[in-house]
Amino acid sequence: MHKMLKYIECISHLYPDLILSKIEPISTGQNNDILLINSNLIFRFPKYRSGIKQLKIEVEKLDMIRERVSLSIPNPIYRNMHQNKAECVFMGYPKIEGEPLTDRIFNEIDKINIYWELAKQLTDFLKELHSIPVDVENNQEMGKMIYTEWSDLYKQIKEKLFPYMSKKGIYRTEEHFKEFLGNKAHFDIHPVWIHGDFGTSNILYNSKRQRLSGIIDFSSFDLGDPAVDYAALLASYGNHFFHILQDVEPDVALFVDRVHFYHGTFALQEALFGLENNDPEAFRSGMESFW
Repeated sequence: MHKMLKYIECISHLYPDLILSKIEPISTGQNNDILLINSNLIFRFPKYRSGIKQLKIEVEKLDMIRERVSLSIPNPIYRNMHQNKAECVFMGYPKIEGEPLTDRIFNEIDKINIYWELAKQLTDFLKELHSIPVDVENNQEMGKMIYTEWSDLYKQIKEKLFPYMSKKGIYRTEEHFKEFLGNKAHFDIHPVWIHGDFGTSNILYNSKRQRLSGIIDFSSFDLGDPAVDYAALLASYGNHFFHILQDVEPDVALFVDRVHFYHGTFALQEALFGLENNDPEAFRSGMESFW
């Protein structure tokens, strides 16, 4: 309650003309506290100093991409990026209508043409995002970074998760990583801007119109491999829908091997997160098929 009062004071101090008639805490996430204000405004407040820097970067990137994509994304018309004793860092934006396109809602759709329309919206959005100009021209440096990232993850998995795995689970994991890390072609990557967390909770759906209404949470937005965003869609909505995505956007075939590799690591990453953060549910969920 004390935190929420502080947040309200911060908003009122900087935006005295904004009448705060209804305030609802809607999420206390790992890095942010989130309030729904007046039923139509979302305000996010980073919990930690590291989150302050991340929020500033996110706001800058939202400003950069807003006019370049066809789906609605957060528009932080209320913002404060400077922290002092009287104020706190936050961003506030008009709520985007719709609800997260969870696997439950997705599986209740009973018309194939709706799936095709969703695939078209998603691939159009990713093409728009991935085609935004970048300053990085050295593909080799990006490839080295990606190789280091995944080889380091493999070392952590061997050290921390292998002791809990069956022999079959260990063999599957070794084959999965060795095939990927051993192929230089997997690291000849032209870096693009990616969403970085393109899963069910961040894809909004309008059930009345049966169309996507927006994309949220760009905290992981960064330069990277476009296959990462498609791997998230594969994990979220399954193989059948992924084949529709490929039919709608044939260029996915250019990096489909990387899509499947990334997808195959998600459970292991969840297990590793659970082990390192004392979250037994996440650990059991990630390790389920490796015991």
